[in-house]
Amino acid sequence: MVHYISKQRTYELRIDLLFSPLDAKIYLQWNSFRIGPESGNYVLEELGDYSGSFEKAYDYLDFHNGQPFTTQDRDNDISGNNCAVRHAGAWWHRNCYASSLNGIYNGGWDTGICLRDRSQAKHECDIKTTQMKLRPLL
Repeated sequence: MVHYISKQRTYELRIDLLFSPLDAKIYLQWNSFRIGPESGNYVLEELGDYSGSFEKAYDYLDFHNGQPFTTQDRDNDISGNNCAVRHAGAWWHRNCYASSLNGIYNGGWDTGICLRDRSQAKHECDIKTTQMKLRPLL
């Protein structure tokens, strides 16, 4: 469904995150977003320029751009193991992630809902809720 919607016109993507325990809200936003068809494993085909309320030191989705979607039963990442199994959630895993928004709440850096900074030295894994939203650009 997301492929069908995103191929019709240009959409922007906004991801809202709620961090615990302080219930701090942030958003991540890209000015274009497109997903490929099922026959190509829903590749993250287009991801535009980033803006948002969280520092750009984090890769978010940029690291995953061009990657097919990996699930526990469809290993499409470039890692030697299935990243969706290892990190307990389907995603556009590469090797394995810089963001993983379908992990386990409070699962820690390996299986949790996390963002990783570019140096991979810092992880933000206290994410309580995530929402991904598409809006057509006018």
